[in-house]
Amino acid sequence: MKITKQQSTVIIGFLMILSMFFLIGCAKNEFRESKTTLNNNHNAKSGVIEVINKCPKNKNKAKFLHKGECKQEKELDEQMTGLFWMSGLPGALKSNRNFEKYLETIENNLKKNQYIDGLHFAIDWKNFEPIDGQFDFQKLDQVVAIANKYNKKFKLILVPGVYSPEFIYKKGAKKFITKDSNKYHKDTYGDEVTLPLPWDKVYQKYFYRAIKKLAERYGNEKQFIAITVTGVNFMSPEMHLPNKMDDLKQWESFGDYEIKLEQSWKNFIDFFAQIFPKQLIGLELAMPMRGMGDEVERIVEYGINKHSDRFFIQSDQLNGKNDNSKIFSYKILLKYKNQAINGFQNLASFDKKYSQRQGSFEQTIQNFNFAEAEYYELWHGDGKNIELSKKIQNIIWYK
Repeated sequence: MKITKQQSTVIIGFLMILSMFFLIGCAKNEFRESKTTLNNNHNAKSGVIEVINKCPKNKNKAKFLHKGECKQEKELDEQMTGLFWMSGLPGALKSNRNFEKYLETIENNLKKNQYIDGLHFAIDWKNFEPIDGQFDFQKLDQVVAIANKYNKKFKLILVPGVYSPEFIYKKGAKKFITKDSNKYHKDTYGDEVTLPLPWDKVYQKYFYRAIKKLAERYGNEKQFIAITVTGVNFMSPEMHLPNKMDDLKQWESFGDYEIKLEQSWKNFIDFFAQIFPKQLIGLELAMPMRGMGDEVERIVEYGINKHSDRFFIQSDQLNGKNDNSKIFSYKILLKYKNQAINGFQNLASFDKKYSQRQGSFEQTIQNFNFAEAEYYELWHGDGKNIELSKKIQNIIWYK
């Protein structure tokens, strides 16, 4: 059949229209991909943060490893996923009466609050080993027993720094003397405090011994799924260190302190990985002191490269005062979120008296969801609030 000139013109026009629609569709897809990329790359003072090595995140928790592969992790019930309750402990250890009341609170809440997936137990080293070689397992055993009774995963932390026992200094551990500069520490703010030098061999000898005791006691507990790598700390499990002007002069007096601190962190990571082979290990991120951002990134990369299938990173500064993209720990978590298990702890409680510090609930959850974190640590009071726990479980991204 012959095609007339007029029919040919109509066909060509029709094909041109189809081509135009095709090009518009491609442009829209490109725009969406570009927008997604921008959303995955947080703007910071230094520019756009690259999210390293993407790999699909889904219910199966596929993860990108440093070798460039997507690897299936362990079963979800063995992982640090969901809502974790910061169950306290240090204050409860001050007296038997406090501890009995504490145990009652923990058990009652676990009976009622079905929205709690796991527990977070932190213990000060000086309470765990108040006397050289004498380890107090009695109270910690009871806490672990409750976690097992209610089939709750738990994370352990042994906190050194200013909470190191006095006997280590009598044994020859070298001191770093500073002042408590945290205004929220009502009892000790402005007081002189002492912590051991992280690279000191005497300190490390006794801290390694204490950590080994924890591993021997609880390493085979099924519900014990994670432990924070500590050893280079000030007044918390985070990576903070004394960083006032007088502190910096003191650090400088030791020579090459940045190199010594970085190597100490790496040594502690390897030590924890060795004696806790069945647990996740990781860091609670923070800027140790001004100018050490590069060191922190190298430490994180070291942990990922050596222990990629069970290394976690956590920010303890999640808040709803604003977009958290300028917070150092948030930026690091975002950058490495597809290479390491990741999670958050609130900066403060959602209780009204802490609202100025924590900010809005809505913005807090938005910051959590943007980072696609895998677990969320709630402050003690918030974890006792069943309605709040339920509300969070219903709106966090992975639900």
